[in-house]
Amino acid sequence: MDDFDSLRICPDCDCRLCFESAAEPLTPDLWLVVVQCPNCWAAWRRTVSDVEIELFEHALDDDTRVIEEAVEALVIENAVAEAMQLEAEVARFMAALEADAILPMDF
Repeated sequence: MDDFDSLRICPDCDCRLCFESAAEPLTPDLWLVVVQCPNCWAAWRRTVSDVEIELFEHALDDDTRVIEEAVEALVIENAVAEAMQLEAEVARFMAALEADAILPMDF
């Protein structure tokens, strides 16, 4: 397992979605990183190199893109479902109007 991958895994609950909550440069090549688990909210510190923190941040960026794409797909799917439901309701209302099944007291 790569060092940056081990940053993503919670030592308490084995969640693989951990994220950087703080980072502070110690030297030009070393960083003190605070990592947090979104599952159990455990937090821990690690000293990592520039390369490791860059890989970790790129992985987090990739995860963010995947989540954003999934949310966008859900938004579109929900909009289509709502439009289909509205279309069905309009069709039922039109059928009721054509059948004279709607009376003034219905409103």
